[in-house]
Amino acid sequence: MLSIVFVLFWCTVVSASHFHRVEPGGTWEQAREFCKKHYVDLAVLGTEQQYLGLLRTSDIIPTQAGVVWLGLKRDDQHGVWKWVSNENLSYDRWYRTPRQGLCGCLDAGVTEDRRLLDLNCGKQLSSVCEGPVGPQKASLESVGCDHVTLTWNVSASMRDVDHAYSVTMCGATCDTFLYDYTTGINRTSITINLSNLTSSSSYLMNITATVTRPDAATGKSTTLQSSTMTMSMTTATSGMPPGMHTWLILAVFAFLALLALAFIFYWLMALRHHARIPAYRRVCEPAPWLPALHCWFLWKLSGGWSGLGLQRFIELLD
Repeated sequence: MLSIVFVLFWCTVVSASHFHRVEPGGTWEQAREFCKKHYVDLAVLGTEQQYLGLLRTSDIIPTQAGVVWLGLKRDDQHGVWKWVSNENLSYDRWYRTPRQGLCGCLDAGVTEDRRLLDLNCGKQLSSVCEGPVGPQKASLESVGCDHVTLTWNVSASMRDVDHAYSVTMCGATCDTFLYDYTTGINRTSITINLSNLTSSSSYLMNITATVTRPDAATGKSTTLQSSTMTMSMTTATSGMPPGMHTWLILAVFAFLALLALAFIFYWLMALRHHARIPAYRRVCEPAPWLPALHCWFLWKLSGGWSGLGLQRFIELLD
């Protein structure tokens, strides 16, 4: 089994297309309902890198944006703060010590990086919605010289959302495939098989998550896309120089042709010798209408081989 050499690249930098600030304001529950209807959910900043990335996207939350709702809420039963993706808050960027029974938001007016606030969930605030989230990691392994198996993770934010993945694979040409993800299947990853690949060839693969939602302004159905994960790979060689497969096939056909000619020559020579054998003539001469090869088989069936014996048969041929 041949291996495939591959290099993976993925990016977790927050892009402007991933988050969307929504006005006018509403309660935390109202903001979440709006985000789920027109996007995916309230913004989830699962890692500190994503949190800091959002702070630096001034077109989403400029300083004058004030305080905005995030997809963060206190789970009093377990005593932890959780994102709407059911992930625990894993870093401390609170502006002040948080309290119980409240919802999480971000104060854009604070100049420091500690901007998380806890406020009453019924307060009227603008919010930040989150669009589809693409894979954060993927793996690629060889299962043959012309096909591979590709696996990528399903983001926690997307596991309760009906969505699809667009996979574009470019070699000499580009092909795009769509794979649906339906809620309720409780899968943390997706695995697909890609076939009809060419050995010793480079491929570029793009994976994008998509959702279809009504546009908040026009109400028309709109497809939203996540940032794209790009992967590059080079398939392994087949162990033969280019064109060797063609020469190998031609050599096999040439060998079979020579074998067939040798077979025909052997039977022609055998029939020539058999014509000198009296036992053969006794069988074949009364039926001149029989083809020579058929007559030879009749002679065999009549006991020509067993009756004469191997040694006698050789003597007759001589």
